[in-house]
Amino acid sequence: MATEAVERLRRRLGDPQEARRKLERLDHDLRYLLQHVEEWRQRYPNRWMAVYSGRLAAGAHPQEDLLTALGEKGVPLEEAVVFFPSEQRAALIL
Repeated sequence: MATEAVERLRRRLGDPQEARRKLERLDHDLRYLLQHVEEWRQRYPNRWMAVYSGRLAAGAHPQEDLLTALGEKGVPLEEAVVFFPSEQRAALIL
């Protein structure tokens, strides 16, 4: 019984090595965002932006256009760092 519960939990959580890779990529992407957010705030004011795999993956306004662009590029939405570098210097990280 306990073995079955452990197996169900493992299936739900997924491969721990894959989870670690995703967390490392997220950490890398957040660091990349922080290094470039001021530059992007000036270059692309009031546009939704997304970082994925250590690069600026897309930028658009409105947000729906950004999501469409990410889908067309094959970027998994649940793994992209999406933000809005507003002119008021408030970044939203979703």
